[in-house]
Amino acid sequence: MDDIYADVKERVKDDKIVFRRRSFVPSTSKYRGELCFGLEFHPLKPDCDFLLTALILMRAIYTRYPDKVELRKIPGNIGGHHLTILSGNTWAEDYIAGRMSEKQLLEGWASQRAEFEAYAADVRLYH
Repeated sequence: MDDIYADVKERVKDDKIVFRRRSFVPSTSKYRGELCFGLEFHPLKPDCDFLLTALILMRAIYTRYPDKVELRKIPGNIGGHHLTILSGNTWAEDYIAGRMSEKQLLEGWASQRAEFEAYAADVRLYH
């Protein structure tokens, strides 16, 4: 886990978030009852961006252990991964797998945000 910790610390340049190594024993899920290791991150300010930080962590894990990472599919959903359904498109999955750069991801989000803000401008109560 030290390597992943170093990878994430190198990539996340946000002074609004702190990291620490954690060990834990899950009470449910695949690794129930086993000693596991991970990273815990904590906001220092209320406006920190956890989404990008979480994706950076997932990409670091995927990069180091690609044969051990499997994106969960939604039962009954044709080809839909849980992450893709939650995020609304395949960008998060593409970023984690290295098919999209962080810059491309951030630019895509900015473009979508601008499009939505323009679309909703005349019906928003607060700006």
